[in-house]
Amino acid sequence: MSRLLLLFVVVGLVAGPARAEISVRVGIVAYEDFESELAHYERFFGGLTAKDSEVSFQLAVGSYGEVLHWVERQLVDLAILTPGVFASVMSEDPGSATCQYLASVELPPAASPLAPEIRRDAGFHDSYRSVCVVANDSPVQSVKELRRMAESGVARFLFVHPKSLSGHIAPLHALRQAGVEVSADASQFTYSHTQSLRLLTQQPPEVEAVAFVWDDADAEPQLASQLRRIEFPHLDELRLPRNVVVARNGFEHEDRIRQLIDGAESSRYRFTRLSDWVKRFEAVRSWLVEADALETGPESLSLEEVAQSLL
Repeated sequence: MSRLLLLFVVVGLVAGPARAEISVRVGIVAYEDFESELAHYERFFGGLTAKDSEVSFQLAVGSYGEVLHWVERQLVDLAILTPGVFASVMSEDPGSATCQYLASVELPPAASPLAPEIRRDAGFHDSYRSVCVVANDSPVQSVKELRRMAESGVARFLFVHPKSLSGHIAPLHALRQAGVEVSADASQFTYSHTQSLRLLTQQPPEVEAVAFVWDDADAEPQLASQLRRIEFPHLDELRLPRNVVVARNGFEHEDRIRQLIDGAESSRYRFTRLSDWVKRFEAVRSWLVEADALETGPESLSLEEVAQSLL
């Protein structure tokens, strides 16, 4: 054996085979302010690459249905799903599940003046709240009055999205617990938490509108000053689980990515694997069944809802 060939063999034994770069495809559900959200996640995943230089990430943004479709067809390796979407596809049997839970996306304290006191406490929060909001000049002061107005047909319920946990699923559960029946004619989907708040101040005098949004919905100070939160015990007591990071079934680098993500923090979120995540999302799944929103078929929108979504 020549000296040059022997040198190659020795170097190969010492260095070992080069590990191929891992390219991870990530799908992110787009909702309100998704440009800022995407920029944040680009920085976050770029930071993970800085920790593990052999892993890189490609991000794609889509609607609830699109990202779920990508996961089911294994067009992405990871996805960041909203709690309502994840609860609709979770399964106790890992073999039949569409995706595998990796971590929850914890939130910093709420800054909105509409948020309950508990959500303004310092530190990261592993759950959040849905709040019921009305215009300052609304006669609605309590759930009892809201129930009376719903029965008389003058109440209008502004929801965010059929699969939004804080903007539809949890409020619908709380309303039914409080004996408030919501008809389809009295409901409207706005496809934006902020848009729901805006519409509260734009209703005709004969309509009494209430909006259900997440407890840190972004509203301009001038708009926020025209709104108030009403006490809604059945809703206020619900602790809603946050968005989750999931991996597609069979993703060969799942363990490595889980270790990389678990405990990671950014300026906006902390990523933590919760031990009781199954229990938390089983409750959400039961609310989806109650709202007849468990199925994850194609999304359908009216022309008015298309216009609201574009706005």
